[in-house]
Amino acid sequence: MSRVEPFGVFAIRKGYATADDIHRGVQVQEQIAGKGGPPPLLGVVLLQMGVVTTEQMIEVLQEMEQARARTAGRT
Repeated sequence: MSRVEPFGVFAIRKGYATADDIHRGVQVQEQIAGKGGPPPLLGVVLLQMGVVTTEQMIEVLQEMEQARARTAGRT
């Protein structure tokens, strides 16, 4: 079973985020995790940063789910 690409890859491919946006979002995740909390999902961080809209985040998540279904053979 192959692995589905992460949220950031999908967001970049769709033109919703840049590599720099993803890097900054991951840094925020790491800062939160460094304080002992669970890191928030990257899509949520990007939404809070104003990089993506709610609709764009949902669209990326839907595409990720479709990719998971394809890799699992559930087309």
